[in-house]
Amino acid sequence: MRSASLQIHLAFKLATALLAVAGSVVLLLALTRLIPGDPATVILGSRATPEAVAALNARIGLDKPLFEQVFVFFGRLFSGDLGEDVFNGRPVFGLVLGALPNTAALAIS
Repeated sequence: MRSASLQIHLAFKLATALLAVAGSVVLLLALTRLIPGDPATVILGSRATPEAVAALNARIGLDKPLFEQVFVFFGRLFSGDLGEDVFNGRPVFGLVLGALPNTAALAIS
């Protein structure tokens, strides 16, 4: 009986965590659309020509509808592809792994 209760509790916690991540992603993508200006223009800075902005928006998927951005994000996330950093082109997975030891140390302390 106790084992089944623990399994239900863990399943509930996992489902809650997944919903929190999904909600955060949807909120982040929605807020990206609400900020003044265009994220691609900010990323490109002085190199922001209309053609370059359109190309960057297409490359990072900002030209797609919100629901499609969410599905693409989770599809890539579940396959282990977190994309690349738009500022220096490095894989995000490597950046996350590099920050993991310091994050774990802070979480433990």
